[in-house]
Amino acid sequence: MAQACRCGHVSGETRGPIDISFFQCRYESHYRRAPRIQYRVAQRDHAGGLRLHYQPQLRIDGSVYGAEALARWQDAVLGDVPPSKFIPLAEEYGLIEMIGTWSLREACQQISAWRRAGLHVPCVSVNMSPINFQNPDLAELVRNILSENDLAPDALMLEVTEGVVMCEHSTAIETMEKIRQSGVRLSMDDFGTGYSSLSRLADLPVRELKIDRSFMRDIESQASALAITRAIVRVGQSLGMTVVAEGVETDGQRRLLAELGCDVTQGFVHAPALSVPDFEHWLARHMATYGEAASADARQMSAADDKPTLKLVSANPRPH
Repeated sequence: MAQACRCGHVSGETRGPIDISFFQCRYESHYRRAPRIQYRVAQRDHAGGLRLHYQPQLRIDGSVYGAEALARWQDAVLGDVPPSKFIPLAEEYGLIEMIGTWSLREACQQISAWRRAGLHVPCVSVNMSPINFQNPDLAELVRNILSENDLAPDALMLEVTEGVVMCEHSTAIETMEKIRQSGVRLSMDDFGTGYSSLSRLADLPVRELKIDRSFMRDIESQASALAITRAIVRVGQSLGMTVVAEGVETDGQRRLLAELGCDVTQGFVHAPALSVPDFEHWLARHMATYGEAASADARQMSAADDKPTLKLVSANPRPH
């Protein structure tokens, strides 16, 4: 009974200061999961808890641009818990900043491990919550983690949402500016779904725009989705930003984005988010395939350059 009251109380708090809330059975599984997630995250249980998976990002020419680090949760009892479930719980129970910091540290350790093993991933993007950017010490934390792992600032990209930009607190913008000054780049995630003004975007220390995956679903069939995507690409180009399209699933979408001038694509057309061993295997296969293709192109260009050329000279040149 007491547990049911607590569940109803928390539910009521999310709707406002004056509210009457009744316990419903659907709350029960939700709140039984929360303590497990809270305990396992707090204990950093790496024997079957929080993990980072990596989704490749490729330039239009096929070369590797980087990877996005995505948190995944696997519970010993509940099994795989999708981000759509555990991220809201983490936000509700005050754990989201901890997950952001953990992801940052874990990603940098992984980049360093890859480079020691001879695997070059140019850059890894890490999602940070708006709460992370309210921490005035975030820029110093980022510098320290990079230094601990002997990484240059350009090895890391931090993704922010439009919600951070629209926040009235100056701390977030000041923190973003400190991070930019340290050499770490910032990416605007899910661009096109929020309400950030273009005039404000031009003043932000952001070097990358990520087109939200919702536009990719209809880009081949709906003129409105195509028009919005084209507009985002042009905005990014005019501001000197790299434009990344996420959620790309088909070759048709990829070709269309290339025609629009998009710089980088990410999605199932290349690979899903992969565990570290699977990502390493994917990277080795891709580099072998891409290297062969690049070598073939180079040979064709060399052969074209080596072809004998015929120069026509007039038998009666004009006097100068």
